[in-house]
Amino acid sequence: MKRNQDFHERLIPVLVEGTGAQTYLEIGTFENATIGKVTCPTRIGVDPNVVELDGCIMFKMTCAEFLLENAAKLAPFDFCFIDGDHSSAAVRADFIGLWPYVAADGMVALHDMQPENESDAQPGYCGDGWKVGMSIVGGFEAGVLNYHPGLLLVRKRSRWGPKP
Repeated sequence: MKRNQDFHERLIPVLVEGTGAQTYLEIGTFENATIGKVTCPTRIGVDPNVVELDGCIMFKMTCAEFLLENAAKLAPFDFCFIDGDHSSAAVRADFIGLWPYVAADGMVALHDMQPENESDAQPGYCGDGWKVGMSIVGGFEAGVLNYHPGLLLVRKRSRWGPKP
């Protein structure tokens, strides 16, 4: 498995552009390394330690607070990137809380889903949030990209086949 700590910073902007997303939501915007590279009409960042970024709507709060106060007003989200608290409880809560606000055929990407070894799975690194990925893959259209720290992509499919 290849170790590529910042691969998502290059991949997410390509996925957002390639899917034609109009609204991008990022949970956990550490230093704006990913959201700063995304090109999309509406970019929204949520982080308790948010750093302001021109052209983005930024919220200094947790995902749970954002869900209570703002998500319904700004939804639907075409592409969501979850990279906040890496504990399995927080990752699960973020995913389940955001899912109703994801647009039909929208995507959710979860970071740190493929820690390479035990030391990578410690708090402050990937944590144990990767455990949530196992349950998501079983019940959703989803797959994990095989690199460290990994990225789980989940699609909210509205239908199969060509448009009528």
